[in-house]
Amino acid sequence: MKIAVLGGAGFIGVSIVKSLLLSGVEVFVLDREDRLQRVELILDGAHFVTIKYPNLNGIDAVLPHVDCLVQLASTTHPASSMKSMSFDIETNVLSTVKLLEAAEKTGLKKMVFASSGGAIYGAPTSLPVHEDMRCQPLSVYGVTKLSIENYLSLSSTVNCISLRIANPYGAYQLKGAKVGLIAAFMNSIKNGHALEVWGDGSVIRDYLYIDDVVEAVNLVCFSEDIQQGAYNIGSGVGYSVRDIINALAQIMDKEPVVRYMASRAFDVPEIVLDASKIREAIPWKPRFCLNDGIEQMLMLADSR
Repeated sequence: MKIAVLGGAGFIGVSIVKSLLLSGVEVFVLDREDRLQRVELILDGAHFVTIKYPNLNGIDAVLPHVDCLVQLASTTHPASSMKSMSFDIETNVLSTVKLLEAAEKTGLKKMVFASSGGAIYGAPTSLPVHEDMRCQPLSVYGVTKLSIENYLSLSSTVNCISLRIANPYGAYQLKGAKVGLIAAFMNSIKNGHALEVWGDGSVIRDYLYIDDVVEAVNLVCFSEDIQQGAYNIGSGVGYSVRDIINALAQIMDKEPVVRYMASRAFDVPEIVLDASKIREAIPWKPRFCLNDGIEQMLMLADSR
């Protein structure tokens, strides 16, 4: 099997590519040249292709040679997306639609899109949320992800699977990823810095250790039976920001200083995902609870 991963040099991408290579899959890593250079040794054995997303020059040379494309690339995250709606539309919605058109033209059979389990639904009226619930995003990022999902669902030739992934965390984020609350707090505690919390710490999220995310994505890529559509990828368990701080303090045996700041309007108050739909489609369920994931993350970080 041959798989291309757009955004394959990022946090989630590196983990997916490493796992695919270990499985004997031929992998094409599509990303910017500077990011590819950073992971050259980590992803030994993969084919590196420079794609300056949102520019897709060079994509037509790759798509005819792969069975599946995993689209992880994004130019924004929830906070940055609020700076410019037009930028998000131009660089993410339009680019991914162009990617779909290229996939249809070259005969690609499957495309897996990394959507958002945290931003798509907005502020739900009940928990956990399932895929049939009404989506009312509070951020431009969420609107963008939902728009892309809707465009992908129109394809009649490419089996487009949108994965609404919960908040992923893992050791690679400790290198300075722009998003990732657990990694940011872990770095701050290690360096003796105060933890910056938007609001009073009551915001609840569904956190998923990176190995569980990788397993879900891989199974979707390999599955011949999974139907086109959107699927939640989450643990079904919610933790508040205060819960995360307490878990880190206990596991790291350090009591951090916390600095509380004004809440942000685009932060969803509470989100927990119902992942029963994906469990019916593929044999997947999370293996790591929060504490186990944090301990694994710390162990990997310390071993480097």
